[in-house]
Amino acid sequence: DSDNFIALLTEDLGFDVSEIRQLRDDHPQRRPTRKNMLAALKWLVNGARPGDHMYLHYSGRGSQQRDSDGDEFDGRDDTLVPCDFQENGTLSDDELRRILVQDLPRGARLTLILDCCHGGTALDLPYKVVARDGDIIDVKKKSAHKLPRAAAGDVVMLSGCLDAGFGRAGSTTGALTTALKLCLRKRPTASYHDLLDNMRKSLKSQGVQQIPQLSSEHFLKLGDCFMPEAQLPEELPAQPSRPPLRRALTVGINYLS
Repeated sequence: DSDNFIALLTEDLGFDVSEIRQLRDDHPQRRPTRKNMLAALKWLVNGARPGDHMYLHYSGRGSQQRDSDGDEFDGRDDTLVPCDFQENGTLSDDELRRILVQDLPRGARLTLILDCCHGGTALDLPYKVVARDGDIIDVKKKSAHKLPRAAAGDVVMLSGCLDAGFGRAGSTTGALTTALKLCLRKRPTASYHDLLDNMRKSLKSQGVQQIPQLSSEHFLKLGDCFMPEAQLPEELPAQPSRPPLRRALTVGINYLS
């Protein structure tokens, strides 16, 4: 999964490998331990400014734990599971939000792809695309009393399934990552609406009982492009003090040890 996502970034979106960090549990120097994941997440958004775009791809296990601050409807926080979770614990959605979302400046964007179970509302993003009878119809906002403090930056998350769902993976590739790559290869400039719809249809045609979810920090215009880098640039505005930054972090865990 991690290698597939790097191929998508470099071959289709023009990323340079120097802009990407990868953690894998089959690489001794880059193991996705809790400590290494925290350091990599902080690197991803460090110094972010308006115009910057960061990507986080995670392919591994998701889990849940008891909610300690009362911000979850179901009383449980979603978590990501590092390879050393038995010794050092998991990463909760509250931690992830504090690191990745809360201080992201206005005009900066973070795109997350979480290919794991229990990821439907990770990061506690307030807006969610809602579908009825398979048709995407609207963007809904959570009840106000359950919302964390709003962040200024733009955050969009594509996750593998509902919180109660379990993502299905093959021997080395997750269903969400595979569907994302296939659909973007066919149509790199797909809108949020079309990408989500095409991914759901692709997974259903393969007999995968998994429903990708889309959520965001701010209200989404479903006709906008999911990956802006795939579009031809518009007329350039006045140049900032430095060129817009692009960074990506991909974490792949097979729990080999």
